[in-house]
Amino acid sequence: MRWFGPQPKQLTTFSDRLCECNDQRCALGAFIGEELVGVGSYVALERVSPTTVEFALVVAQGDRLHGIGTSILKRLEDEAYLHGARRMVAEILGANAPMLQVIRDRGWANSLRRDGSTLHLEVKLHGAE
Repeated sequence: MRWFGPQPKQLTTFSDRLCECNDQRCALGAFIGEELVGVGSYVALERVSPTTVEFALVVAQGDRLHGIGTSILKRLEDEAYLHGARRMVAEILGANAPMLQVIRDRGWANSLRRDGSTLHLEVKLHGAE
């Protein structure tokens, strides 16, 4: 549900770009053995603020609701903070129950703002716990 519709047509190009780690972006993977079961990423939003990043998560269907997304998000928070980010934002479909559970697990439910069928999340980062 990350793209609010079909995934990008050039998925290989998209994934290659996503995995470029630099000052503007970061991607982290979660593995069970050698199997990739989840990916989280953030991208700096220079047009909004140099200290704001937008994040996204995806966890394999059969591995959801086991804390993988929550763990990835916590690591993304830490990485973003270490690289100068002070705010994280995301747009979430209201029907995306697994992602909303991750938001609740992080204690961020009160930071959601509804805009039609979409929820906007904006949280301040406080550094590694």
